[in-house]
Amino acid sequence: MVHGGFPGSALLTQLFRQLTKPASQRIVDYAARHPSFRRYLLLAPGRLYHRLESHLERLKAAPMVASKAEKKPKVKALKDEEAAMLGSQLMIEIVIFALLALILTCDWLRSQRKSALEEDRRRAEFAELERQKSEARERLEALELETELLRARLLEGQKQQQQEPEEEKRSARAFTD
Repeated sequence: MVHGGFPGSALLTQLFRQLTKPASQRIVDYAARHPSFRRYLLLAPGRLYHRLESHLERLKAAPMVASKAEKKPKVKALKDEEAAMLGSQLMIEIVIFALLALILTCDWLRSQRKSALEEDRRRAEFAELERQKSEARERLEALELETELLRARLLEGQKQQQQEPEEEKRSARAFTD
């Protein structure tokens, strides 16, 4: 069965709850020795949770249109032990949720640092490629300039070679004349 898009998450949830039951019992035992902890951190949240849950169940079961004349039914009072157990379970779930949120936040921060390092590496690589491109362009311009100079010398040399045979012919004519 797929629960929440992850196969086996229902099984993991049950395993997690089984593992947290001893912790919940330890919290209740601690609360028995410390009345202020029990009163403010277990009983009050446990009773509030019970009251909210009872109201939500009643809203689900109630007809959509209710008359104003109807009295709101009272929520059944919860015994201290039940409220303490419910409050401890609520506290355990809050702690677990906070830990999971912390783990997700740490993982997100780690991935952000990793992606920032990767981005810096890419930028450095891009800058190096730009530098190499600039150097290649400068070398190409230097080679083009050198090619033009060599071409000019070659043309000059060809002109001299063409002039030399004419000069030789002139000097040969002058010599023969």
